[in-house]
Order: sequence, then C-alpha cells, then structure tokens
Amino acid sequence: MSTFAKYSRWIVATLLFTFGVHELLLIETGSGFAQNLADLFAALVWILAAVATARWERVALPLAIAVCAFNVAEAFIGPGWPSSNFVKWAMGATLILVITWFNLPQIRDRYTSGGNNS
Repeated sequence: MSTFAKYSRWIVATLLFTFGVHELLLIETGSGFAQNLADLFAALVWILAAVATARWERVALPLAIAVCAFNVAEAFIGPGWPSSNFVKWAMGATLILVITWFNLPQIRDRYTSGGNNS
C-alpha cells in the first residue's frame, strides 16, 4: 500500500468526523423533535462513515460516497445550508474531493478488497 493511501485516509476520516460533529452542533432545544432526530441521524451517519474510513471497512466506500453526494446536492438546492455562496462552494468542493478520493483506483481497491491491515 502506498504512503499516500495509508495516510490520506486520516485526513478524509477527519473531514467526515468534522462534518458529523457539525451536525451534532446543529441540534437545538427549541427545534422540533423531528428536526432534532434528523440532525442526530445525519451526525451518526457522518461519524459512522468517518470511523469506517479510518478502519478500512468495506461499508465506508458506499456510505461516504452516498452521504457526500447527498450533501453536495443539498448544498445547492436544499434549504438547510448557509446562504453564503462561498460556504456552499467550499463545502461542495470539499465533498467532491472526498468522493474523488474514494474513487481513486488504489483507494477503491483497498476498500473493496476488505483487507484490514494498516
């Protein structure tokens, strides 16, 4: 395994974990139960993707790509994102880079092989 593949997963896992913590911080006591439950679920999915990425788990590949793709779409057409165009483009670009990272041949092979040696 290349040095790039070995160490870049920690950067990606940290990004995914950070997005999960951000979702946790969105939970407010004044919001409705359904909104808080949705934010909690979103946070858990981000954090699960981060942990699976760090551990080279097979579930990381489809889970992280799906959650990133959904959030890229939501960034531009969803009501829940900041109104700042810079933030939308920065988040969108970051998530697209994460999707691209997961689709690199050596990374994709590592996750699809199911090997768990660091």
